[in-house]
Amino acid sequence: MNDAEFQQRIDELDQSIPKDGAKLLIAYEEGVYCEFIANKAGHLRAGIEMLRAAVEPLGPGESVTQVNLNYLVGERGLLVRPLIRRDNVEAAFQPAGKKKMTVKQYAGRVGCITIVVCLVVFTLIGAAEVFYWILGK
Repeated sequence: MNDAEFQQRIDELDQSIPKDGAKLLIAYEEGVYCEFIANKAGHLRAGIEMLRAAVEPLGPGESVTQVNLNYLVGERGLLVRPLIRRDNVEAAFQPAGKKKMTVKQYAGRVGCITIVVCLVVFTLIGAAEVFYWILGK
């Protein structure tokens, strides 16, 4: 099936499933996963929009489609940016490796560690002096 045939079928589905009454809630819990909660029409409309994003013509070098799910979400759920289509999905994520520190960040860390070490040493010297004074030596 080519894109034109897909588009024709998507248009047929679009006309047969009304947008009125379709609701989708995208919930985000505990920083681990998101959950799609919808009525029947909401799931069907979300599927239609996903299909539309798959076949929408894009210009050279473009990846952002004009497809948007926010008319389904309403006010309560997470809003969704326009759907993005990429051949290499994994390339969209930045590697989770360590970031290289700048000179300012490195100097700030060294300065903070130096201050903490000095405070600990001065506290120990002060505590020793208090004990010597109490014991009378």
